[in-house]
Amino acid sequence: MGGRGRSERSRRERARSERPTILIMVEGETELNYFRYIKRRLRARWIVVEKPSRNDPVNLVLAARNERRALERQGLTIHAWAVFDAEDAASEGARKYAEAIGQAEKFGVSVANSSPCFEYWALLHYAPGILVESPAEAVRELGRRVSANAYSKPDLPCDELWGILESGTPVLAAEARRRQIESLGDEPRFGRPVTYVDLLVNSVLECAKPL
Repeated sequence: MGGRGRSERSRRERARSERPTILIMVEGETELNYFRYIKRRLRARWIVVEKPSRNDPVNLVLAARNERRALERQGLTIHAWAVFDAEDAASEGARKYAEAIGQAEKFGVSVANSSPCFEYWALLHYAPGILVESPAEAVRELGRRVSANAYSKPDLPCDELWGILESGTPVLAAEARRRQIESLGDEPRFGRPVTYVDLLVNSVLECAKPL
């Protein structure tokens, strides 16, 4: 029995070592709460979620790159992500939103960007075809649809979102919106509204599968 127990522990330890660590660098409290919920839900010690003090898009990408390097020095395989928003149209340029996306590509950091805001991803769980222009509109529309109108920033209804996520609805909606933008001759990555959070969520769920 003792030998079999040690063998099983060794197998689990090898499995953990073969699973990549997903580093998620986030801009705001809403995103922090959301991905910490997923980490707890999946019991995923291989997810690292951080919110740096300098959390504008450009510095967020730099933080993701630097933290990835630090973790790689520990012998870990890291998939690094930066999660940030365009905000309202008037602020997008000043926030260096496009510059941060280009910088991330150069550094090998994946980006789960949203325009106008992260709440657009949550809103797609309830209203797959909805179009919103500003963060205020996205938050207002989300609040109208959450059960008992219970949403108040930054506390997303994560249990409710998880149940809808399992149906595939928000992922299909995010993909459809990007195709729609592309069909108009525009670059989806910089569309409004648009989100790429589904790519990060899918990456997490793929890593969560048994090895």
